[in-house]
Amino acid sequence: MVEVLIAEAGVRIVYRAEHNEEGGRFWQKSNENIVAFLDDERVIETDLSLFRWASLSQIKELALMDNLLSPFVKTILLPL
Repeated sequence: MVEVLIAEAGVRIVYRAEHNEEGGRFWQKSNENIVAFLDDERVIETDLSLFRWASLSQIKELALMDNLLSPFVKTILLPL
């Protein structure tokens, strides 16, 4: 959803960081992780029905349960 990253208004980037992948299979590989808040979901041009949506509080509840969220997701959520 690159349209969120190039939007001129209505998007607030609250977290942006580069994280390394696991060392074994993805040696020296990294991903840029971004968390953005949207003031208006119309910025997104992609069909929103293709995704499962959850609030931040719902995601935090899921993080407390074993084997539901990957460690990578938890790393992205930690600063929030």
